[in-house]
Amino acid sequence: MADGLTQEEFDALLEEHRRWYERRGGTGGRLDLSGRSLRGLDLRGRALSGTVLAGVDLSACDLRGADLVSATLAGANLRGAHVVGADLYKAILDNADLTEADLTGARLLRTDCAETVMVGAVLDRTELTKTFLWRADLRGARVRDARMDATGLDETVVVDADFTGTTGTVTPGGTVVVEAGAPPVDAVAAVNAAGARVSEYQPVPRSVPDE
Repeated sequence: MADGLTQEEFDALLEEHRRWYERRGGTGGRLDLSGRSLRGLDLRGRALSGTVLAGVDLSACDLRGADLVSATLAGANLRGAHVVGADLYKAILDNADLTEADLTGARLLRTDCAETVMVGAVLDRTELTKTFLWRADLRGARVRDARMDATGLDETVVVDADFTGTTGTVTPGGTVVVEAGAPPVDAVAAVNAAGARVSEYQPVPRSVPDE
């Protein structure tokens, strides 16, 4: 891991990114901090849309209310991070580590979570519509009162996870692992057994115009 950035250094780089992002090619440039460390920085409410934070150490960071729309967080370390109320629309969290992170009320609409580690994470009241969770690890996670709609759960580990009050739909054919070492089982049935009230997603047929 490369040397970390100070709060002042990070804020200056983020301002350059903001100018570039708003003008799409103006002064400044896309913020790419791949492999750097932001450990412990205050990122509350920061506009991080479109940033590249692949492999970044964000452990113990305060990201409450942050705008992470379309941010690339593949392989990032978010262990114990405070991500309450953050907007992760279309963000990439593939292979990221969110062990014991708090994502209460976060928006993960259309977020990619392939092989994402969320052991012991809190996802209460999250928006998980069209979120793709493939081989994600949700052991001991709390996903209470969340909203799922066309959510993809496939080969996801949900051992001891709590889905109480979660509602919506899950894409057909999805499977989850409910016991260590056991083969995957039907996602809808397993999630409902853990307290959810979800059904299999049924796409609405497109109307065909009359000849």
